[in-house]
Amino acid sequence: MMFNLSSKHLEEDTLLLFKRHPLLFGLIMIIFFLGPAESGTIKTKTYKAKIGPLQVNGQIFTIELKKRKILGMAEQIHFTETIESFEIKDGKGKTHYKKYLGAVLDTYGFTEELSMRGFVLEGEKGKGLIIYYEAIPSAPGSGISLQLFSVKRGRLAPISLPITAYGEVSLLPKGSTKNSLRLSKGDIMKFKVWTGNFLIAVPLLVDWEEKDIKPLKKEGEFDIEVKGYPIEEEGIVHLFAEPNPSALPKEMSVKKDSRIRFLKAYGTVHIQRFGAPEKEFLYVDINEPWLKVVVDGIEGWVKDWEDLNALGLPSAG
Repeated sequence: MMFNLSSKHLEEDTLLLFKRHPLLFGLIMIIFFLGPAESGTIKTKTYKAKIGPLQVNGQIFTIELKKRKILGMAEQIHFTETIESFEIKDGKGKTHYKKYLGAVLDTYGFTEELSMRGFVLEGEKGKGLIIYYEAIPSAPGSGISLQLFSVKRGRLAPISLPITAYGEVSLLPKGSTKNSLRLSKGDIMKFKVWTGNFLIAVPLLVDWEEKDIKPLKKEGEFDIEVKGYPIEEEGIVHLFAEPNPSALPKEMSVKKDSRIRFLKAYGTVHIQRFGAPEKEFLYVDINEPWLKVVVDGIEGWVKDWEDLNALGLPSAG
């Protein structure tokens, strides 16, 4: 997987995220750039919790959580508990992975509440662990990320950084046991990326050998989920014969009783890297998405917000 890690590209990616998803951008700034702070008026205690045991290729692993909890309750306290760090250990107590997550505390308690769920992950070509992180508060369509781990020569190691999307993070079906989840055929998981008007289902391939999560295809047509609204005012849409802004569009009238179908999306999958070095994560997005539609029997592609709005897909989020 290739990333744009130069300062120029990071600035461009950050600006793009701010323009398209300002709420998510603000949440990212809070979660990944604020440092720990202590309040002199709130006392906390630490304690341990466990997820597991989880069996992978005959080895037993346990996720040990170090949690912080506020002592005493007060009406003004917002979040009373969070996870400060965690370790993944094998059956002999050996640590294979450790991560510090931090706990930001102010006069109103913890600024966020972080929770985790862990499962065995079953695939056709490999098996490992999957961890879901969930942070509240968060903007709608955000706050959940996941991280995959695989075992090679007895050693557990992460396949990737935590990965997320603005929309819906992949929720996998149950596996062969109560504490396992299963990848789709071909070791695929799908993230539903919110464009501001509709969702695009982006398939990601889990490459167990290369220890990577990468787009099944970087560019092309993708499945969609669309919730259209009734047409309130007649308008004009510009239908392109192909998803190419250089093509000459055809103008069509959209009436209140127009028959509209939404077919596919077209775009380029972009995986960006954000966060301070110790808290880096991957963010899945679609660049320059197009939507394929049929309006009163005429098929074409639309892109601009004016056309999407005329088709009953106003911007949101």
